[in-house]
Amino acid sequence: MFNNVLADVEEVFGSSAWTANSIKTVPDNFQGNLNNAKEYCMVMALPSSSEEVAYGVKKSLTGLVAVKIFTPVGFGQRRIMQIGDLLDDVLQYKTLTNGTTLKSSYINVEGIDPQNESFYMASYFIPFTLYGE
Repeated sequence: MFNNVLADVEEVFGSSAWTANSIKTVPDNFQGNLNNAKEYCMVMALPSSSEEVAYGVKKSLTGLVAVKIFTPVGFGQRRIMQIGDLLDDVLQYKTLTNGTTLKSSYINVEGIDPQNESFYMASYFIPFTLYGE
């Protein structure tokens, strides 16, 4: 089930609906070169709970899809909120290919990135549930 959630999330960020936004998007453990990106997103799926639903017949997996948003410093929150709206367009209230269902999103604005002070950061979160097995 864990791999199904990850596959669903990766499929969204590889889709033309997302790539048309031209925002560099990488997995959270990305170690490569961002080619001097002016803005980018890091994506992760964070399972947090699993339980049996109906007498051992079905299992559910819940958690969060988290997207760390990095935008240029000096422009306030506007671009972070715009990217949040773009993320909502491809994620919020959707049921993905393997059955992962997504709910309502929220954003935590975190301020200047301590590792690269040219970026302003925020985290976008959206809860998911997957039923299976």
